[in-house]
Amino acid sequence: MSLTREAFLNAPKAKVEAVPIPGFGEGETIHVRQISAGERDEFEYQMQRRKGKDIRARLVILTACDPEGRRLFTDDDLPAIRNMPAAALEPIVEAHLRLNGSNADELGRLAEE
Repeated sequence: MSLTREAFLNAPKAKVEAVPIPGFGEGETIHVRQISAGERDEFEYQMQRRKGKDIRARLVILTACDPEGRRLFTDDDLPAIRNMPAAALEPIVEAHLRLNGSNADELGRLAEE
């Protein structure tokens, strides 16, 4: 069955997923959200301009959220997040890739351009 224009434009709410974060204690999680097409375009544009600098930290800022999908971090948090252990960021990056239909090759491409 084909979607109507109205059905497509009234897409379901973006998914939010709780992701366990190693090193913060048993059962500690952070939520990760799907991003909009516009947010993805802006992120990719910014990463191309920055040659991928801080790509993982910026993905955390973009996708980490509360259970309702509201962002937890702002660009002001970049210095603190980029100094965190990579192992704490990687589950968030992996969840972003899974939820948003991306892959590690795309991140690599953004870092090279």
